[in-house]
Amino acid sequence: MSPLALEQTYELMKEKIDHTPTNYRAENKWNVETADSITPQTVFARYFNGCCSSSSFPLWSISKNGINYSISKPILAKIYQDGAYFFAENETLALCGTGENPQDALQDLEYHIVYFFHHYRGLSEDEIMGDASRLKEIYRDLLIEE
Repeated sequence: MSPLALEQTYELMKEKIDHTPTNYRAENKWNVETADSITPQTVFARYFNGCCSSSSFPLWSISKNGINYSISKPILAKIYQDGAYFFAENETLALCGTGENPQDALQDLEYHIVYFFHHYRGLSEDEIMGDASRLKEIYRDLLIEE
């Protein structure tokens, strides 16, 4: 930062302080959720209480068998109910998970994602063709094991 810009910044801060009432006090009335406190369970509780037929949620991380994976690009999971079952799907990955509730459907989708991540990474280019080539490229850097 240039010295002139720095000086102007301090002058602006001083001006704001000079014009703040002496009896002013900040009150923390609002509770703002951060990314760490937003879980699929809280999202599902808001959206799947009988009011919505389907919703889409980004997945930022996956956990399977005690192993945590970060996702390099968020995976959009569309969750909907058909009859007694819930479905969580991602059209790009051509995967769908099912369950008796939204959490189970999402967990099933996550298991499929991890399985196919390892499956496609284990295949050589001569073993695949067609859509498998596209999926191998997508899965190549999709998950990062923590």
